[in-house]
Amino acid sequence: AAAARPAAPKQPAANQAVAKPAGVPGAGAAAPAAAANPAARQLAIKKEELRRAITKPEHCQQFLQKGRLVGVKAGLTDLGWGIVCTATKAEPQWQLKVFVLSADKPRGQVRAFPLSCVQRISKVKAKLPDDRDPLAPDMLPVLFETLNKVKNHPNFGAKGIPELDPITEMKIPAEELGTLIQDIAALQQQLQQQ
Repeated sequence: AAAARPAAPKQPAANQAVAKPAGVPGAGAAAPAAAANPAARQLAIKKEELRRAITKPEHCQQFLQKGRLVGVKAGLTDLGWGIVCTATKAEPQWQLKVFVLSADKPRGQVRAFPLSCVQRISKVKAKLPDDRDPLAPDMLPVLFETLNKVKNHPNFGAKGIPELDPITEMKIPAEELGTLIQDIAALQQQLQQQ
């Protein structure tokens, strides 16, 4: 009799989003490896520490202007890059209205997010019409086209959309970040060598 073959792991469909662990930017497919690999787990922890430092209001509020691209997550769902429409300080924390694409709204929608949902902040600030309210319903096609132009720009093909550097561009004091940047780079290099 033929021996039973173990079933191949189920792969997500091409149009299905792969859930990332909560609060870990860029974790994606590496998440299962993180559970089994101590270096991957440590990398996820360090990236989350860096995300929390970057998204402190005192560090990021000046970058939350209309048109800025930010990576957002709602619960366990990584919505990817979106365009900031408004950012207001609503106690106890900042409230952002961000144009995002999602499975249920492939042409996009503007959703409200607390600052804690921001995973990364891009160097890119898209030019939106000054004379139009970005929250107006007739702006959805403009926001959709703008986001797609940025995401598909040839300059961002190989490395993706560039993120703000926490030290040189966001001016976060190096002593506040400690060795996070170096630790992340070392762990990434270690994982590449495995």
